[in-house]
Amino acid sequence: MKSILYVTTATSGSASIWRVLGAMLAPSHRMVSSLPSGSGGKASLADLQPEGHVYLVRGLNEMNGPVHDPRFRYVVNFRDPRDMLCNQYHWLVQHPPGKGDDEEKKRKTIADRRARHERGIDDSVLRVRDDRGFSFVFELQEAARAGGDVLFISYAQLCCAFDLMVGRLESFLGVAPAEAARRAIEMERTDNLASNPQWIGQAWTGTDIMPGRHRQELRPETIATLNARFAGTLGRLKEMEVPELRHLYD
Repeated sequence: MKSILYVTTATSGSASIWRVLGAMLAPSHRMVSSLPSGSGGKASLADLQPEGHVYLVRGLNEMNGPVHDPRFRYVVNFRDPRDMLCNQYHWLVQHPPGKGDDEEKKRKTIADRRARHERGIDDSVLRVRDDRGFSFVFELQEAARAGGDVLFISYAQLCCAFDLMVGRLESFLGVAPAEAARRAIEMERTDNLASNPQWIGQAWTGTDIMPGRHRQELRPETIATLNARFAGTLGRLKEMEVPELRHLYD
C-alpha cells in the first residue's frame, strides 16, 4: 500500500478532510500529522515512509525540495485564494505567535497583527501580492498531467458537494468504509459542524462554512484588484475543480 501525502493549502477545511481520510483509511494506514524535521527544520520526501502511512503536508513551509515522487499517492486540497485571504484576516489576532519565539518577538508579532487587523480587511488582503503558497499545488497539477497518481479536492467540494467529494475519495483510495467510519465521515458535513466537537469554529471566531466569502466582505474595487492579481491562479484552480463548481472561480 503506497503512502499517501495529503497536501493542503491554509485555512481550507484541512482538518475536516484529514479526519475524513482517517476514517476511511484506519487502521490500514498510520496517520501522521507532524512531519519529521530534516534540514532547516523542514521535511523531505526522503524522510517519509513510502508504504502504509498518510502524511499531512501543510504546504511549502513544511517541505524541502520537490513535492512529487511516484512512490507516493497524493490527495491535494485547495481553496480560492480570495477567500483564504479573508479567512486569514479574521484569524490575525486569534492565533498565538510561534511556540519557539522569545517574548520580545511574540510581543512584536501580536502588535503587528493587531495593527494590520485595525487597518481593515481590504487593506490586509491587498498586501498579499503573489501566489507562492500554491506552487506545490501547481507542481502536482503538472505531475497529474504527466500521469501522476493525484486526486484534487477542494474546500468548495467540502462545503457544496460533500457526497461527491467523499465518493471521489473512496474511488481514488479504493475503500468502502464500514458503518462506524461512515458516521465519523458524516460529522464533517458542514451541516453537522455545530455538533462536531473537533470543528475549529468552536475555538476560533471568523471561521466560515461556505465558499465565496470575499464577495460578501470586500469592496468591489478590492475584488476587482484580486481578480486581476490572481487571474492565472484562479484559472488553474478552475481546471482542477469538478465541473459543477468551476463557476466559483470566476
